[in-house]
Order: sequence, then C-alpha cells, then structure tokens
Amino acid sequence: MHGVTEEVTLHGNLHALLLAFGTAGIDVGASGRIVRQDGALPEMTIGLRTILFTDFSSIANSRIYPNASIIASWEIQKAWLVYAGTHATVQLSDARVFVSPMIGTQVPASERIFVQAEFIWQAANVVTTSGLFRGESSIGGQGSIGMFVGVGLKL
Repeated sequence: MHGVTEEVTLHGNLHALLLAFGTAGIDVGASGRIVRQDGALPEMTIGLRTILFTDFSSIANSRIYPNASIIASWEIQKAWLVYAGTHATVQLSDARVFVSPMIGTQVPASERIFVQAEFIWQAANVVTTSGLFRGESSIGGQGSIGMFVGVGLKL
C-alpha cells in the first residue's frame, strides 16, 4: 500500500498461496476515503481494483476480474482496525456480478508488519445448491463462506 494523499491509497497484493499450486494471483487498485472516522461513526472507504489469475500456460488460461468495494472501518487502537463491508466482482466472460459481504480485523504485529483476518461470504447472491461442491460451505444455499488470513508489510 502507498498513500498518495491523505484520502487516496494505491495498493497491490500477491496471492502467495496460489503460487504453490501453480497459479499466480495479483491485484492492483486504489482506495479513497469518503468519510473520516469520528467516534462511533466509521471511516468509509471505496475501492476499485483489478484481479488477475494465470497459470502461465496461455492467455486463454488467464482471467481478469474488475472489483469495487465499500468498507466501514473503526480504528480501535493505533493501527488496530475492525471493518465490515462488501465488494462486487465482475466476471467478464458472461457479465455476472458476484456480491461478497465481509467482516474482519487488522492488528499490528510490529511497527511494519500487520496481520489481517477476514470472514467473507463470497458470491452471496449466487445459488450454490447444485454443482461440484453443492453448497458445502454456503449459507442457505447461497454463495460460499471463507476465512482468510493475510500478512502485510509497510514499506
């Protein structure tokens, strides 16, 4: 992440675990603060990013997904955040939109390193009662739930 101004941050992520399975996942984007936290009133942030996945074998095996988000966050202590929000991801191949609400926390591990944990209901607007996984991790036959843990380094 790199703060361009007080309100705008550029960010990028490498999905490292995917590399272990032969797929590269990266995303790049920008976020902008639209409301600053004021006591119980959360900070509100909107974001746009592009997500790319590839297995390096061909362009046909690569996918690009535009993504937009809105997040409410509260700084509980210095650099200790809790947040909730949603993002919408577009699958360009068939013009589908997947809406994924989430909640999470970000806690400092040191001056430059933070740990983030997030619970997400991926594609909550999609019926998953049939298919390969038949809603095994869905809520009411919709979407898929997931828990993600990440580590960030402040440059």
